[in-house]
Amino acid sequence: MELSQWERPELEDRIRATAVEIAALRNPWATEDRLVTAGLELQAIVRTTEEATQTLLGASEAIQGELDGLMASADPETAAAAGRILDSLMSIFEASTFQDITGQRIAKVVKTLQFVEARVHTMVETWGADSFLDLPTPYEAPGDEEAKLLNGPQLGQTGVSQADIDALFD
Repeated sequence: MELSQWERPELEDRIRATAVEIAALRNPWATEDRLVTAGLELQAIVRTTEEATQTLLGASEAIQGELDGLMASADPETAAAAGRILDSLMSIFEASTFQDITGQRIAKVVKTLQFVEARVHTMVETWGADSFLDLPTPYEAPGDEEAKLLNGPQLGQTGVSQADIDALFD
């Protein structure tokens, strides 16, 4: 089927627009892969919440041990107060299950990001890296000025280390 001369520019415009959108997700000439970085950030969230939860549970278990001893050897009024504290401590144990649930949900999101990244990678390979040479990169959402300032913690060994900062003052 031959396209008319009027249809060719519209199709070319759509193809170029598609290439720009692909480049916004994964330009082969960019130094950062946004989808991979998003997945790494989510995995870091899972690790950090797991570590924090383990710390909370460890401290709570230590408090529980102290309260058990206090309840067994204290006068009735102190034992009752320790029992109320223990009840609150049990609430902390119950609330700590959030980590497992959020970890499972984030794992699903990471798998979806990996699926999308693989599809985009295949499209980039199909087009060829040179097709993206003159396309804009990286894509930044308009009005995202505040987000540029919110870098947060670095992903494992990707930022400046404390030793590097300390060396500046030596």
